[in-house]
Amino acid sequence: GVKEAGLFTNCVNTLKAVSCSEDDGIKVRTAKSCGAILASEMAKANASEEGLTKNSLAELSPIFLTLLDAGNSSQVVRETLRYIAPVASEHFKEMALFTSDLLPILCALLTQVSGPTKAAVEDVLASCLGLSKLGVEGSISFLNTLKQSSVVKQRITPAYLKKLSSQQPGASADHNG
Repeated sequence: GVKEAGLFTNCVNTLKAVSCSEDDGIKVRTAKSCGAILASEMAKANASEEGLTKNSLAELSPIFLTLLDAGNSSQVVRETLRYIAPVASEHFKEMALFTSDLLPILCALLTQVSGPTKAAVEDVLASCLGLSKLGVEGSISFLNTLKQSSVVKQRITPAYLKKLSSQQPGASADHNG
């Protein structure tokens, strides 16, 4: 893997540099690369190998957060969320430290975006809190274990999660808490 070859730090440093590019195409490719690294780390973690470590996530997190800045185009934001979503859906507990940093960004985006971008933000928010697996009450319990800003506490309420839960694919009344 990338770490074994000693290339991880070089790769992350390059991705950090290009995440600040003015070119949306470069930003989208940066999001894809970070998503691929994150997915690979999670796959190794599932195989009981040395996978996602707090250090890996700590290094990738600022890149994702830069790409999710509201100043970026909606395409860059959506594509970045697209690469976070599957990992968050499967590994929300392992991503808890990243989620604590991500939630205020997602909450801010909710007030600044609309349409497909807002739907993508809501999907990732639900995934980061394990909504489809834990239901509303379980997600609130998980959220309470995370570092939360006042914005997150105000925005992510049981009523809001219930609304998101009803929008999730395969939502059922008995799983919504």
